[in-house]
Amino acid sequence: MGWVILLVFLVFAVLMYTKKLSAILALPMMALLIAYLPNPGAPLDAITLVFGTGATRLASAMMNAIFGAILAYVVYSTGIAETIVKKAAELAGDKTLPVALIMTLATAIAFIALGGLGSIIMVGTLVLPILIGVGIRPLAAASMFLLGISIGGLWNVANWGFYQSVLQVPMETISSFATTNALLLAIATLAYIIVNARPRRTTWAMPTKPPTEAPSVPGYALITPLIPVAILLGFQFIGGISFDINAALTIGALYGILTTRPRQILNTLGAAITEGIKNVAPVLGLMVGIGMAVVALTAEPVKAVMTPLLSAVVPKSPLGYVLFFGLLSPLALYRGPLNLYGLGAGVGAILTSVYQPHLVMGALMSTGMIQGVCDPTNTHNAWTAGFTKTDVNDILKATLPYVFAATLAALAVIAVTRWAA
Repeated sequence: MGWVILLVFLVFAVLMYTKKLSAILALPMMALLIAYLPNPGAPLDAITLVFGTGATRLASAMMNAIFGAILAYVVYSTGIAETIVKKAAELAGDKTLPVALIMTLATAIAFIALGGLGSIIMVGTLVLPILIGVGIRPLAAASMFLLGISIGGLWNVANWGFYQSVLQVPMETISSFATTNALLLAIATLAYIIVNARPRRTTWAMPTKPPTEAPSVPGYALITPLIPVAILLGFQFIGGISFDINAALTIGALYGILTTRPRQILNTLGAAITEGIKNVAPVLGLMVGIGMAVVALTAEPVKAVMTPLLSAVVPKSPLGYVLFFGLLSPLALYRGPLNLYGLGAGVGAILTSVYQPHLVMGALMSTGMIQGVCDPTNTHNAWTAGFTKTDVNDILKATLPYVFAATLAALAVIAVTRWAA
């Protein structure tokens, strides 16, 4: 039966990979089949498990996503993100290397709070023309921008909540791994910038857009994206207290409004709630499907037949762990089985029967860097490629060696420092 379940899993993986079936439909269908197969005499139990328990399995992570989207809208609508980028451009001047470094850093800081395609378009229309304007090739500029987004995303506390809900890992472990991964990805990004931030002639023409006056934002408002991170880490390191993610995100949003539009706090907060939920709706739909897959793959009848199968093929040494996830890390691309926002959640749930949960989380966070930067199916990759008139597959080829090196390094750090934890 284990092989039958594995075959079902692979069939749906191929359907999603080839875009024959969207993840939002494939995951519930796969979950229902997998829950039914070990106990075909009780179809109602499978339905109850998947659509009852599974639909709300990631309720906590879904709320994190909503509160994260509210903060993102505040940072976006008040002009905080735009001001961060413009002040960074003024600081960088017109030298290619300083411009590349500072604009990538500004992008990373902005996306500690921001998320969604709208924010990416807003920041990208500011950052990319500046990078290309100083002579950096469009492909290199697109790659730097995507690397900056992913560095910031690793420290986005709304994303931390997703890992916590799926794999039941303590917040301090998640923040520690996220910091390690962000630093390693930053080193890989630095290497990419040094190699590629050389002035060259280019024929790229910026899409026409009327200039807009940047809103006036005081300097102390620019730390808004960092507020939730500072709160969570501060309470953890000073008092060992696990501060609530949603509360931290709310405090960040309120700080952003009070330091920019205090007289419009009710209108701005109301719009942030409405637009934030609207912007994150597709992610919420996907999380429902992911929750269904998680409960199906972690149900006792399924684990009973899958655990022996996985134990026979998955390496159990630190070196095997690094090589296994490192060599298979490209499977995070194209919505593959190591993509946590898809089949990766199911894979992670099964692998907790072989590895400790924090090792599974670390592996998926590490391989997730490849998905976040390189995956041609990401909407932000597609928009960035279109804006810079490059090809998404060229971006994949340009960034994969650097992100792959960061992934291997992250896996090695986990294996050395956290294997016996």
